[in-house]
Amino acid sequence: MKRLYTILIVTLTMVAAIIFIPFTSSPSNSSRVILDHDQKTYIAPSCFNQETASNFLEETTWEAASKSNYIANSTCSKEKFEPVHCSIYTLLNRL
Repeated sequence: MKRLYTILIVTLTMVAAIIFIPFTSSPSNSSRVILDHDQKTYIAPSCFNQETASNFLEETTWEAASKSNYIANSTCSKEKFEPVHCSIYTLLNRL
């Protein structure tokens, strides 16, 4: 019986640690990005209607965009591709 309580306490401690310990979630390298070659900026697709862009555009991945050293077109695009620090508990609360 004592062994069962020990296993239960260890299991609950591990589950609590997994749920509440924060981690960093970065955007996937395959995330879509729009490059504006005229202004040398990148635009997140969800921010495109809010942006001012030229006609010299290309769709690519975040991996290629980050290697190009282009800057964000606006704060909206910058925020979309910043790493997010959160826990599993925080993610579950957003649902």
